[in-house]
Amino acid sequence: FKSSLRYALYTVSLISLIWIVTTPFLMSFFRVQDKAVLLFFTPVIIFGFLAYAFQGFLKGGLRFFWAAVVMLVEAVSKLLLAIIFVYSGHPEWVYLAIPSSLVIAAGVGGTVVWLMYMKTAFVRDQDKEYTKETVAFPFTFFFSSMAVSLSTILFLSVDVLLVKHFFNESQSGQYALLSLTGKMIYFLGALPMVFMVTLVSWRDGLKQSSKKVLSTIFSSVLALVTLGVGTFGVFGFITTPILFGEKAREVVEWLPLYTLSIALFTLSNVLVTYHLAKRRYSFSVVSLGFSLAMIAGIWFDHDEFKD
Repeated sequence: FKSSLRYALYTVSLISLIWIVTTPFLMSFFRVQDKAVLLFFTPVIIFGFLAYAFQGFLKGGLRFFWAAVVMLVEAVSKLLLAIIFVYSGHPEWVYLAIPSSLVIAAGVGGTVVWLMYMKTAFVRDQDKEYTKETVAFPFTFFFSSMAVSLSTILFLSVDVLLVKHFFNESQSGQYALLSLTGKMIYFLGALPMVFMVTLVSWRDGLKQSSKKVLSTIFSSVLALVTLGVGTFGVFGFITTPILFGEKAREVVEWLPLYTLSIALFTLSNVLVTYHLAKRRYSFSVVSLGFSLAMIAGIWFDHDEFKD
């Protein structure tokens, strides 16, 4: 864990530096007037990684309760901070709730890991000899995991940024509502996937078949995304105006197809994550390739969607 954390911190630190250096270009690309909006996003990169790293470590140790606590702290603190900014007369600072909540979650996660594993629960086998071969850093697994995460980020987020760049404010706002609906389905369907890598690795460590884990999680995800598509896709003309207001009616006609595509992406992620846990890395590369192809399609053919 320490090795993974160290190498990943090097990576996110480099990304953060690149983000800061390219801020002037990003302001022009995304039509952002206030530089602070982009600069305050830097903590999201660093502390967001730390928060999710500690969650992953807890899940890997089958400490799902404490992993859930860290996730809950992030969500609740984000909501409370947003409410505080709004009701204190500073709604323009609401975006600060995102980096602030990640700082809090990273602090809580780090404290839990330190108390649970470094002081009390972690027992090192003093008799076992550790060699370079037994503790070698799993570079292939590490970068494959990053490829899967990057694929998800590209698929769920970068399209919104490109729409912000290529389209006018009205069209960007409509697509943002569409994207938000899709994210609701993805995160709903992805709930059972948090157990995938941990349980598959555990079963493989016991020399037992992990197919039952795959079938159980895939069935659970299928049920959840079906519920999401039905609620926000098929009956989106009812639910989305209730959730987002009357302006959501402008995107109702696109909801069935868009929500179905998000559901298929979520299901494909189940298979990609399963094969990642089985150390079959070609699926990670293919997943990233499709996400990059989507970005390229938006970049070169966005004029077809403006009408």
